[in-house]
Amino acid sequence: MPNVVSVSRWRPLYELAQQIEELKPWREMVETEIFAVQDPESKKIGTVSIMGNIGQHYAIAVYLGHEGLRGFIDLQSAENQPNPTLFMSIPHLQLSFEKRSELDENDIFIFRELGYKSPGARGWPLFRSFRPGFAPWFLENDEISFLKTVLEQTIIVLKDLSLRNQVGLCLDEEKILTRKAKRIKGDYHWTSEIRPLYPPDKEYVVHIDAELMEQVRALPAAPKQLSLDLQILLNPIQEKKGKQPYFAYLLILMDEESELILHQEMLTVARGWDDFLTELPATTLKGIQAIGYRPEALLIRYETLADLHAPIIKELKIKLINVDEMPAIDGFIQGLYDFTRKQNPPHHFFS
Repeated sequence: MPNVVSVSRWRPLYELAQQIEELKPWREMVETEIFAVQDPESKKIGTVSIMGNIGQHYAIAVYLGHEGLRGFIDLQSAENQPNPTLFMSIPHLQLSFEKRSELDENDIFIFRELGYKSPGARGWPLFRSFRPGFAPWFLENDEISFLKTVLEQTIIVLKDLSLRNQVGLCLDEEKILTRKAKRIKGDYHWTSEIRPLYPPDKEYVVHIDAELMEQVRALPAAPKQLSLDLQILLNPIQEKKGKQPYFAYLLILMDEESELILHQEMLTVARGWDDFLTELPATTLKGIQAIGYRPEALLIRYETLADLHAPIIKELKIKLINVDEMPAIDGFIQGLYDFTRKQNPPHHFFS
């Protein structure tokens, strides 16, 4: 069993989950009607999104900090198409309501130990932490405390029609309603604050080896356009039972005209998400070096990927072309995923 905290710590979360399931907020709210909660102890902010209005996945997602909110906004701007690479890279906590078959034996153990009876076909509460580069995993102590606070305030907002109306009014003005508390005589008193919706852009410091840059600069120029893409491979890798599985990412350079994959590099988030991102341009340079020529343009569809590569694009005088879709790469990834599933039948993340 992984590092699961004592069963008693989970009781408040399951009680709150029961209240939310009874309210069924997804019947009246959509995923983009977001609001925020600031934890009075840690000062962390979680952005709450109610999922399930279209009847597929019933959940409360809590996007963590500026990075989580920024990722959520990017996800909503992704042309309404599935984007697992982006979604699995957004830090957030989630309470979802699932079929029993979707739960791990540890989830069922906690549920039974707390004395709850079977909630029916799709009413089993499931709590998970999503960290960039890793498969969804069990909550840690601080995540339990934080999620408890957020869910308590979520229920207050859901039950208060005036607060729910404020949520929409704020969003219309590109602001977000934020619940926060002050300690007065030993007790917390909660109020609502209106904040700007959009978080500040995050600046990444990209370090490029000067020698590598010069070697790529010395390559012959070619009238070629290369598609540059980063894709997550959704077959989790678990090195040891009880240890959190992780995902591999594939950095791809594809010739736009022939649709041939010229270079691919398998990567993992071993040193942390920020380091992973800031090292991508160097990996791309090595890929261009292996191909043997400097392309006239790079086609990129993800804004973050384009921003990270801006310094080398400028240095090498390569044109940046922003695109919305890369069907050839998507087809390649789907084929690769289907093949690996046949070679290694899917198993539960926590088996």
